[in-house]
Amino acid sequence: LPSSSWSTFEKAGYYNWTISRSLRLVCLNSMLWYAGNKAPAPKGSVDDQLVWLREQLQEAHQLGQKVFISGHVAPGFYTHVLSPELGTSGLLRDEINEAYQDLIANFMDVVSGQFFGHQHANSFVVLLLDYTVYYLDYDKANMHPNETPKWEPLYTLTTQYGVPDVTTASMVDLSQRLNSSSELLDTYIWLTTAFNDSCDSFCRRVQLCSAMCSRAVPHSACITS
Repeated sequence: LPSSSWSTFEKAGYYNWTISRSLRLVCLNSMLWYAGNKAPAPKGSVDDQLVWLREQLQEAHQLGQKVFISGHVAPGFYTHVLSPELGTSGLLRDEINEAYQDLIANFMDVVSGQFFGHQHANSFVVLLLDYTVYYLDYDKANMHPNETPKWEPLYTLTTQYGVPDVTTASMVDLSQRLNSSSELLDTYIWLTTAFNDSCDSFCRRVQLCSAMCSRAVPHSACITS
């Protein structure tokens, strides 16, 4: 890391890195905001990170830079909740989820990409260009432990779902078709789990609402509709 990044990294695990004159990487410690994180955070770090993020985006805007944001836990909601008893709470604390998305919306001309993990599923929330998903059949691989495991293509988004690209307009069109076509939603769920998990009516509703809604109020309304 450059020396200028160490102060925030040592304080609470987040930092920035100027990749070029036109591109900046902002690495968040989104575990500080994770709704399921019960460990005490460093004093002031939860709010400080959001203030720091705003400063990074403002500075990038002034310098004419684009920003890639990375983190572990994403904003939005879990896509795989298999029982109503488990609830449909967000990934981040509600107030952080709202504040973060408001901030990103204010700097939509600066933020070129957001990259998160955590869910262990290839459901769509943020999409860049076209992509192909690959999977590894563990049962098959374990039957031949001395052979190199083979990753196989599962699907390519544009050809699988019949969209021209992965722009916002195309994803809105796809989400509307998922909402109106039970068969297409079955295919989507089947592919997000690489042919594995069963999914009842509540599970299907969660999958759909989590793909369409990342804010608490519309997500709750979608689940209960």
